[in-house]
Amino acid sequence: MRSGFSNLEAVRTVGKVLGVKLEPTMGKRRPGDSPKLVADSSAAFKLLGWKPNRSSLEKIVSDAVEWFSGHPAGYQD
Repeated sequence: MRSGFSNLEAVRTVGKVLGVKLEPTMGKRRPGDSPKLVADSSAAFKLLGWKPNRSSLEKIVSDAVEWFSGHPAGYQD
């Protein structure tokens, strides 16, 4: 199982899905910034029997872009 995606991987994947070249700006780490943050979904696997429908970052981003394209105002009650 994969342990997560970096911010840079996410930015590059969004650019790839949108067909644009994104140039992220790298800055200095701020005081208190964690060197690494990774969500752990093992409790959801164990307690709920949950399994993700998507594990490909490209598929996750593609689905989000598709949804937002059909809902430009976002989620409406």
